[in-house]
Amino acid sequence: MALLRWIVGGVLFVALLFLSLQNSELVTVRFYHWFSWQAPLIFLLLIAPGRLV
Repeated sequence: MALLRWIVGGVLFVALLFLSLQNSELVTVRFYHWFSWQAPLIFLLLIAPGRLV
């Protein structure tokens, strides 16, 4: 069972690594008209599910 957990973790890590390499361009998030924030797209994709918890 521990081996299966390591395999799933490794596959998930590699999948997220490839996802991050494909989505490394900057995006601009605008909060109303007075504040904007630029961050890599993968950063926003990985943070968004964490904010829902």
